[in-house]
Amino acid sequence: MKKRGFFALAGLVLAGALAFGGGSGTPRPDQVGYFKSEEGNRVMAYTAPEGMTEAEGRAFLGEVMHRPGRLTFAVIYPQGTAHPGHRLTTAPDYLTAAGMLDSAPHDGWVWGVVIDMAGSANFDLR
Repeated sequence: MKKRGFFALAGLVLAGALAFGGGSGTPRPDQVGYFKSEEGNRVMAYTAPEGMTEAEGRAFLGEVMHRPGRLTFAVIYPQGTAHPGHRLTTAPDYLTAAGMLDSAPHDGWVWGVVIDMAGSANFDLR
């Protein structure tokens, strides 16, 4: 009986550690906008946590949700910068959603990635 309780507790501790970033101490960006087209193409907007470095931003963007055969555009905004927020979700199509991120006043992101249909990532740092 004690072994069963130990393994259950160990599982809860592991789940908690994974939920909070694996204990790495590096805060993750907050998602502030998301769009997915009927075809499965995605546009995502995040805000950077305080003190995020370029290497951390690039590593995060390299792991965003992407499916082969689809397009993905994801960006990270600095704290306090205007972003499209939930308006991104209501965009009528992928090109409109992607265009929101490159049009004033929402063009102030600092790190971005475009992942093509073959899965090749093109990082854009401003």
